[in-house]
Amino acid sequence: MTAFGGALTDPTKIMGSRIGAYIVDLIIGTVVVVGVFLLFGASHFDEVPAGSPAAARQLCDGINDVSDGSSRSHVCIAWGDSARVASGDDLRAVQVQFWAASIGFGLLNYVVLSAIAGGTAGKLIFGLRVVTARGQRAGLGRNLVRWLLLVVDTACCFLPGLLTSFNSKGHRRVGDMVAGTYVVHRSAEGRLLHIPGHLHVKNRDPYAVPGAAPAVPAAAGSAGIDAPVFDPARNTYVRYDQASGTWFQWDDAQQAWVPAR
Repeated sequence: MTAFGGALTDPTKIMGSRIGAYIVDLIIGTVVVVGVFLLFGASHFDEVPAGSPAAARQLCDGINDVSDGSSRSHVCIAWGDSARVASGDDLRAVQVQFWAASIGFGLLNYVVLSAIAGGTAGKLIFGLRVVTARGQRAGLGRNLVRWLLLVVDTACCFLPGLLTSFNSKGHRRVGDMVAGTYVVHRSAEGRLLHIPGHLHVKNRDPYAVPGAAPAVPAAAGSAGIDAPVFDPARNTYVRYDQASGTWFQWDDAQQAWVPAR
């Protein structure tokens, strides 16, 4: 809680942790795809002895350069002193396994795990959660939308995702905006989110008469201390500032917290 008249800490201001979590997810995904290749894809490659690692790389460069047309017919991977070459049906089988492993990992990590545990493996390690505006854990549908729109957020060297995340209220990438989600620190899960300049009261009654000021909370953890709470008598959200011993209410017109009237 901040001093008199201040705003609550923005729980979405965690971009460093989000970037770290994405890197962890990328590493885990790479390990999974490589593991699938080693278990199932290696058998589709024919071994061609080259005599030395340098000769193997040179051989593969020549084969891959020839195959760089609109439809790749051969793939060569330098592996120690030999070259591993796949073509025809073997190449198509490797491509199917690659996409199956990539899509399978994406669904399990970004959709299923996020819906069940609140975040991907990387987010869980960094203590992050994917939630709705009311702090509720995002479900399968919202997480599916976020995952599908990674193709937009990661385009052009991640520029769309980075630009929107760093410059939007709530630090939301395109996938978050469409899915209606926020990435927050785990301590904010389960509470109505307060994001400075991004809290609006829907269906406000302009003729409502304010009621009596709320009672001073008895202890930490009471409604209004840790996060804003809706006060029907005031027709808006209120929060209690322990530093000043004052209740504040959200004013939509000013987009700011003002002392409760």
